Amino acid sequence: MSKQTIAEYSCSQKDLYIICRAGWTNFKKFDAEFKRAKGFYTKEFADAALSQIDAAEALPDSQRFNEAAEAGRITLEVKAELCKKNFGKLKMYINAAYQDDLQVIMHEQAGLNHYKEAANQNWEALNEMNSSMKNFMTTHLAKLQANTNMPASFESIAYKAIDEFTTIFEKYKKDLLEASSSNSKIRANNYLHRKLSVMFKDAGLVFHMYPELVSLFDFDKILHSVNSSTAKIKGLVTDESDSVVKTAVIKIKYPDEPEIVLIVEEDGSYDTGSIKGGNALITVEAEGFMEVHESLDIPKGAIISKNLRLMRAA
Repeated sequence: MSKQTIAEYSCSQKDLYIICRAGWTNFKKFDAEFKRAKGFYTKEFADAALSQIDAAEALPDSQRFNEAAEAGRITLEVKAELCKKNFGKLKMYINAAYQDDLQVIMHEQAGLNHYKEAANQNWEALNEMNSSMKNFMTTHLAKLQANTNMPASFESIAYKAIDEFTTIFEKYKKDLLEASSSNSKIRANNYLHRKLSVMFKDAGLVFHMYPELVSLFDFDKILHSVNSSTAKIKGLVTDESDSVVKTAVIKIKYPDEPEIVLIVEEDGSYDTGSIKGGNALITVEAEGFMEVHESLDIPKGAIISKNLRLMRAA
């Protein structure tokens, strides 16, 4: 079985993708600053990184395929032992059916050439041995069963063991391929993590005078935000001409909970502070404007920038 690739990131795959997307999305807001530091840092570079995240996420997951391949290997060992025992019995029936000078030749035709490798858990060799056994018994059945030598039941017993091994072996090979592909997912994830880590390190140099911006490129801080049960919404309330509405009131209502009421700032901005994630109804109202209602699914740990627009009443 192929060696399992070890993840270099200390979070779940789901969180890794969220952090990577957040990091590169933040990068695009400051791409000019990054480009001054390193010429290859462009919006196109960030778009390529975001596409790589999508590609990695689309790869098959690792754990279930590795577990399936390991379970198949264990089952193969059990079935292989049965096939090897049956080969030993067939050799005994060959010895009884053929004179001494023909026995080695018959053993080889029955699969002896593959037995040594098969005994060392070479499943391809054991599969070849089984095929030789089956062909030999089909060709020499009358000779083997003559004089009450090989029991009539042995043929069906041996065939059943061979068929069961073949079925499990084919599935095992498929699981190995899928496990190899899933290791590719972890390798892709590791690449995402390394690429993001380099950009985050560069962000520390680019924004070393602005700690609040450096925090936008801090893996642990973003992870903490992702795993936090609270969220935040902030933005501007404007009218249809993009002028700020200073008198707006924002109401946030979760099912079966009291309403949260916010009054916007003089510059038309609002900040909910820490609120819980989940589905909420957002209502915005202001004198002289039509009331706006919007259902919003707020991810836990998210910081959402959302501008709200009001239309003047007729």
